[in-house]
Amino acid sequence: MRIDTMTYRTILISLLVFLGACTVEKESSSDYELYLTDDLPIHTPKPFLPLGPLDGLITHQGVFSPDYQSYYFTVSDPGFTQFTVKQISKEDGGWSEPKDAFFNSTFNEHGLSFSQDGNTLFFTSTRPIAAENVAATWHIWRVDRTDGEWGRPTYVDVPNLGHQLMSHPSVAADGTLYFHSSDPDYSKMGIYFSEPAADGQYLPGKRLKIKGLDGTPTCTPYIDPAERFILFALIGEQLELVASKKMPSGEWGPLQKLPAAINTKGQGNPQVSPDGKYLFYAVGDYAIGQGSIQWIDLAAVLLR
Repeated sequence: MRIDTMTYRTILISLLVFLGACTVEKESSSDYELYLTDDLPIHTPKPFLPLGPLDGLITHQGVFSPDYQSYYFTVSDPGFTQFTVKQISKEDGGWSEPKDAFFNSTFNEHGLSFSQDGNTLFFTSTRPIAAENVAATWHIWRVDRTDGEWGRPTYVDVPNLGHQLMSHPSVAADGTLYFHSSDPDYSKMGIYFSEPAADGQYLPGKRLKIKGLDGTPTCTPYIDPAERFILFALIGEQLELVASKKMPSGEWGPLQKLPAAINTKGQGNPQVSPDGKYLFYAVGDYAIGQGSIQWIDLAAVLLR
């Protein structure tokens, strides 16, 4: 049978449309399996509420385990007297009820991130540390998983910053820790990094130099695992999310403010999904006890 040119074109176009639809459906299905929602944010931020808001609590930060099987989020009371990490896990095609994360203590816990392989979880806690020259404030801790079992949390000693507040660790693929640090009274806050030492410890922390920062206090960093870019919050009358990309020279900068659709009020705690596709961040009017997590397609807000 001979097919004329017009019929051939019609068949070809129909086939391309069908294949394109299959691709979109496959991507959507894949995203649904990861996030358990079809309400995906592309150009406009949307709330990320797996279980809805928890009564009487403010949500400050949320991160996925690298295998997407669990979601961890920090909550506090409206007076910020107690911070706790909650955990939900995938069960029967949905999310489980929240429970206290396995590493919680009776002290405050906040600011967490996973290593890429999912076998180390870094977090911040006010639990006491029996060591000289270590201030009674927030410090970085880690907990490691061996043969599927989580061990006991251990204190991360950044040698020159034990007398300082340290919080919100984010870890690069090579093990370098990025975090914010300040005096115990929260003054002089800025972003630091500490490289891993050969003996499994960490080298002295260094303050991150970013072009155009001009001494403005900063907090809550997220480091791209390949260290191509860093996201963090500027501290002013309200928090404002910005980015800096690493240049070929190895220097950071200049600053890139995230779009106005994101920077409405009180932004902080940026996190990127393990697949590098979505940006999650905290937003809220904390003065009146409101705080939640928003998310948006990272490509819509950060050109790479």
